Amino acid sequence: MVYAPAQFITAKFPALTAALVHIASLGEGSKLDAAREQAIDAYASELLPAILGGDWVHGGSGMPWTDAIPLELSAHMLWFRRNDGTPGWENCAVLSHPNQPIVDDGKIIREVRAAGRFIPSFLVAVQPLLKRGIGIWVSHDLSYWRPSRTVCVLIAAGLAPERAPAFGFRPVRGQR
Repeated sequence: MVYAPAQFITAKFPALTAALVHIASLGEGSKLDAAREQAIDAYASELLPAILGGDWVHGGSGMPWTDAIPLELSAHMLWFRRNDGTPGWENCAVLSHPNQPIVDDGKIIREVRAAGRFIPSFLVAVQPLLKRGIGIWVSHDLSYWRPSRTVCVLIAAGLAPERAPAFGFRPVRGQR
Protein backbone atom coordinates (compact mmCIF):
# COMPACT_ATOMS: atom_id res chain seq x y z
CA MET A 1 0.00 0.00 0.00
CA VAL A 2 1.41 3.40 -0.97
CA TYR A 3 1.17 6.26 1.49
CA ALA A 4 -0.31 9.35 -0.15
CA PRO A 5 -1.91 11.86 2.21
CA ALA A 6 -4.62 14.20 0.99
CA GLN A 7 -3.22 17.44 -0.47
CA PHE A 8 -4.86 19.69 2.11
CA ILE A 9 -3.21 17.64 4.88
CA THR A 10 0.20 17.99 3.21
CA ALA A 11 -0.35 21.76 2.95
CA LYS A 12 -1.45 22.02 6.58
CA PHE A 13 1.26 19.75 8.03
CA PRO A 14 4.25 19.79 5.63
CA ALA A 15 6.94 18.63 8.08
CA LEU A 16 4.75 15.84 9.45
CA THR A 17 3.67 14.53 6.05
CA ALA A 18 7.26 14.69 4.76
CA ALA A 19 8.33 12.54 7.73
CA LEU A 20 5.44 10.12 7.12
CA VAL A 21 6.30 9.76 3.42
CA HIS A 22 9.89 9.03 4.45
CA ILE A 23 8.75 6.45 7.06
CA ALA A 24 6.55 4.71 4.49
CA SER A 25 9.55 4.30 2.17
CA LEU A 26 11.79 2.65 4.78
CA GLY A 27 12.25 -0.84 6.20
CA GLU A 28 13.23 -1.55 9.79
CA GLY A 29 16.44 -0.02 11.12
CA SER A 30 18.08 3.14 12.38
CA LYS A 31 16.86 5.27 9.49
CA LEU A 32 13.28 4.32 10.38
CA ASP A 33 13.88 5.25 14.01
CA ALA A 34 15.28 8.64 12.99
CA ALA A 35 12.34 9.28 10.65
CA ARG A 36 9.90 8.41 13.44
CA GLU A 37 11.67 10.90 15.72
CA GLN A 38 11.14 13.56 13.03
CA ALA A 39 7.43 12.70 12.97
CA ILE A 40 7.22 12.94 16.78
CA ASP A 41 8.87 16.36 16.63
CA ALA A 42 6.36 17.43 13.93
CA TYR A 43 3.41 16.27 16.05
CA ALA A 44 4.68 18.60 18.80
CA SER A 45 5.68 21.54 16.61
CA GLU A 46 3.02 21.41 13.87
CA LEU A 47 -0.05 19.23 14.49
CA LEU A 48 -0.83 19.89 18.15
CA PRO A 49 -0.29 23.68 18.01
CA ALA A 50 -2.56 23.88 14.94
CA ILE A 51 -5.34 21.89 16.60
CA LEU A 52 -5.02 22.77 20.29
CA GLY A 53 -2.88 25.93 20.29
CA GLY A 54 0.15 26.54 22.48
CA ASP A 55 3.64 25.06 22.57
CA TRP A 56 3.93 21.30 22.98
CA VAL A 57 6.71 18.88 23.96
CA HIS A 58 6.89 15.11 23.76
CA GLY A 59 6.25 13.76 27.25
CA GLY A 60 8.69 10.88 27.06
CA SER A 61 8.08 7.27 27.92
CA GLY A 62 6.21 7.43 31.22
CA MET A 63 2.68 8.69 30.70
CA PRO A 64 1.15 9.72 34.04
CA TRP A 65 -2.27 8.08 33.52
CA THR A 66 -1.93 5.03 31.32
CA ASP A 67 -4.85 3.35 33.09
CA ALA A 68 -7.19 5.94 31.52
CA ILE A 69 -6.33 4.78 27.99
CA PRO A 70 -8.20 1.68 26.81
CA LEU A 71 -6.11 -1.26 25.65
CA GLU A 72 -7.50 -0.80 22.11
CA LEU A 73 -5.74 2.57 21.97
CA SER A 74 -2.46 1.69 23.68
CA ALA A 75 -0.57 0.67 20.52
CA HIS A 76 2.48 2.81 19.83
CA MET A 77 1.14 5.49 22.14
CA LEU A 78 2.83 8.89 22.47
CA TRP A 79 1.91 11.58 24.93
CA PHE A 80 2.61 15.28 24.79
CA ARG A 81 2.18 18.12 27.25
CA ARG A 82 1.96 21.83 26.88
CA ASN A 83 5.34 23.40 27.44
CA ASP A 84 3.97 25.45 30.32
CA GLY A 85 1.55 22.91 31.77
CA THR A 86 1.54 20.19 34.35
CA PRO A 87 0.44 16.70 33.31
CA GLY A 88 -3.34 16.34 33.27
CA TRP A 89 -6.02 16.20 30.61
CA GLU A 90 -6.19 20.02 30.34
CA ASN A 91 -2.52 20.21 29.31
CA CYS A 92 -1.84 16.86 27.66
CA ALA A 93 -2.64 15.04 24.45
CA VAL A 94 -2.20 11.39 23.51
CA LEU A 95 -1.58 10.06 20.01
CA SER A 96 -1.97 6.32 19.59
CA HIS A 97 -1.40 4.35 16.41
CA PRO A 98 -3.41 1.10 16.39
CA ASN A 99 -3.84 -1.08 13.34
CA GLN A 100 -6.74 0.11 11.20
CA PRO A 101 -8.94 -3.01 11.79
CA ILE A 102 -9.01 -2.23 15.54
CA VAL A 103 -10.76 1.08 14.79
CA ASP A 104 -12.94 0.65 11.71
CA ASP A 105 -14.03 -1.80 9.05
CA GLY A 106 -12.11 -0.11 6.20
CA LYS A 107 -15.14 0.32 3.97
CA ILE A 108 -15.39 3.75 2.43
CA ILE A 109 -18.37 5.73 3.69
CA ARG A 110 -19.49 9.21 2.75
CA GLU A 111 -16.46 9.69 0.49
CA VAL A 112 -14.04 9.69 3.45
CA ARG A 113 -10.78 8.20 2.22
CA ALA A 114 -10.09 4.74 3.64
CA ALA A 115 -12.40 5.38 6.55
CA GLY A 116 -15.04 2.89 7.48
CA ARG A 117 -17.59 2.43 10.20
CA PHE A 118 -16.11 2.40 13.67
CA ILE A 119 -15.86 -1.11 15.14
CA PRO A 120 -18.34 -1.59 18.03
CA SER A 121 -15.62 -2.80 20.43
CA PHE A 122 -13.63 0.38 19.72
CA LEU A 123 -16.70 2.55 20.44
CA VAL A 124 -17.38 0.73 23.70
CA ALA A 125 -13.73 1.06 24.77
CA VAL A 126 -13.62 4.85 24.26
CA GLN A 127 -16.93 5.64 26.00
CA PRO A 128 -15.35 6.30 29.44
CA LEU A 129 -13.07 8.94 27.90
CA LEU A 130 -15.92 10.55 25.97
CA LYS A 131 -18.09 10.65 29.11
CA ARG A 132 -15.26 12.52 30.90
CA GLY A 133 -15.31 15.14 28.13
CA ILE A 134 -12.12 13.94 26.48
CA GLY A 135 -12.27 14.25 22.70
CA ILE A 136 -11.20 11.50 20.33
CA TRP A 137 -10.38 12.07 16.67
CA VAL A 138 -9.23 9.46 14.12
CA SER A 139 -7.11 10.01 10.99
CA HIS A 140 -6.04 7.46 8.40
CA ASP A 141 -3.45 9.87 6.97
CA LEU A 142 -1.42 10.94 10.01
CA SER A 143 -0.05 7.82 11.74
CA TYR A 144 3.70 7.66 12.12
CA TRP A 145 3.94 3.95 12.95
CA ARG A 146 2.99 2.28 9.66
CA PRO A 147 1.45 4.91 7.37
CA SER A 148 -1.51 3.44 5.45
CA ARG A 149 -1.75 0.45 7.83
CA THR A 150 -2.16 2.12 11.20
CA VAL A 151 -4.42 5.02 12.12
CA CYS A 152 -3.66 8.05 14.25
CA VAL A 153 -6.00 8.49 17.20
CA LEU A 154 -5.77 11.88 18.91
CA ILE A 155 -7.08 11.96 22.49
CA ALA A 156 -7.28 15.31 24.26
CA ALA A 157 -9.54 17.67 26.14
CA GLY A 158 -10.88 20.54 24.05
CA LEU A 159 -11.35 18.68 20.76
CA ALA A 160 -14.52 20.08 19.21
CA PRO A 161 -16.03 17.41 16.90
CA GLU A 162 -17.04 19.92 14.23
CA ARG A 163 -13.38 21.02 13.79
CA ALA A 164 -12.01 17.52 13.09
CA PRO A 165 -12.47 17.45 9.28
CA ALA A 166 -10.48 20.65 8.82
CA PHE A 167 -7.43 18.81 10.17
CA GLY A 168 -7.93 15.48 8.38
CA PHE A 169 -9.62 13.71 11.30
CA ARG A 170 -13.02 12.18 12.03
CA PRO A 171 -14.49 12.72 15.48
CA VAL A 172 -15.66 9.84 17.60
CA ARG A 173 -18.96 10.76 19.19
CA GLY A 174 -20.43 9.38 22.41
CA GLN A 175 -23.20 6.82 22.25
CA ARG A 176 -26.60 8.07 23.21
